[in-house]
Amino acid sequence: MGDAHNTTAPPPPWFWVPKLPHVSGVTTQDKNDQTINLPFIQYTLLNKEPMMMGTTANNAPVYGNTLKALPAPPPPFESVHVPTLVNFITVLLGVWSVIQDS
Repeated sequence: MGDAHNTTAPPPPWFWVPKLPHVSGVTTQDKNDQTINLPFIQYTLLNKEPMMMGTTANNAPVYGNTLKALPAPPPPFESVHVPTLVNFITVLLGVWSVIQDS
């Protein structure tokens, strides 16, 4: 896997893998079949296919995965149903018209 002591960050377009639950990373296997999470990624097109490339450091070997779209996670709030929203707006408009008539 290249120089094990090389931890220099590669230049842009490489960036650290964000620590977010829905952001994928790139992994590889070492000589002992241990999974290694690659800390730096970049997005690119390879033969017109979207790819996520990963590496451990500057000038280290580069590995890649085909980029796949995943379903969006559910929103962190309860969605408002359109009929409920329409009823709410109707009530507000009714109250506003009563205030205007006063």
